[in-house]
Amino acid sequence: MLSNSIVFQNSAEQLKTAIYGYNSSSGSYKPLSINEAGELLVNTGTSAIEIGTINKVLSIETLGTVNKVSILGTINQVSLLGTLSKVAELGTINQISLLGTLSKVSAVGTLSTVEQIGSLGTVGRVAELGTINQVSLLGTLSKVSAVGTLSTVEQIGSLGTVGRVAELGTINQVSLLGTLSRVLTVGTLNTVAGTVKINLADRTFTSITQTLTVSSATSTYSNLINIAKYQDTSWYFINTSATNKRAVTVQLAVTPSTAIGTYPRTLIFESATVNASPRVITNDYYLEYISAQINNTSSYQQDIVAVFNGRY
Repeated sequence: MLSNSIVFQNSAEQLKTAIYGYNSSSGSYKPLSINEAGELLVNTGTSAIEIGTINKVLSIETLGTVNKVSILGTINQVSLLGTLSKVAELGTINQISLLGTLSKVSAVGTLSTVEQIGSLGTVGRVAELGTINQVSLLGTLSKVSAVGTLSTVEQIGSLGTVGRVAELGTINQVSLLGTLSRVLTVGTLNTVAGTVKINLADRTFTSITQTLTVSSATSTYSNLINIAKYQDTSWYFINTSATNKRAVTVQLAVTPSTAIGTYPRTLIFESATVNASPRVITNDYYLEYISAQINNTSSYQQDIVAVFNGRY
């Protein structure tokens, strides 16, 4: 039986020790390597590894496919990130130079700054989106609850239903505009090429009331009224004389200008006789200005109230 001994044939400086690991692929033992600081160097190659907690990784040259990461803490820099099938929770990433394909991200907390996104596919929901300096092409937005300030949009292919726009700046061209439920104020609408059907909300009448005193056997005119902005017009006449109330004849008169000396009023067919009961007349002929003539053929002075009504 041999005794346990070590025989040195030469000097002790030739003594070498090593720690070996078994390589199951080749069926051989390979020495483990360390660097100058005594840190273990590991080259895993291609293998299936399950790791519990890694406190710190100084550098990873290439990281292939990772099926699942339950929690990923702080990553200071990633030069190239390939395909991430699923990340349950991702902590803080200070910088990613290039991010490849993300198949699915269930939730992202706060994404402070993204310098550029080549292509962003379908996003199920974004609770709050900060400032985007430029979007070259934006596909389909199913729903946007609120947009703060949208400075410039060069083109929108199709814009569906917009619940409310607080303020809309300048739109150079709209090829097709669907239904606008309500518009409170429109600044300047330069040109509408086709036909626009407009239903005005809360349509109201504008009334202009004049009281005219007509001496016996004379006639007088009410003040001129510009009717260019009204769609419909009508007149209401009532005799308010306190005594000796007599019938008077009222008739509408039109003119294209306020220069009565050059363009005198012309009486049109709409007329009525006003006595004890009020009368309403409308006009079928339109010029820019209109007034009413009140003709008193009696021998008593008459007080007539003329009310003009115009509807936008």
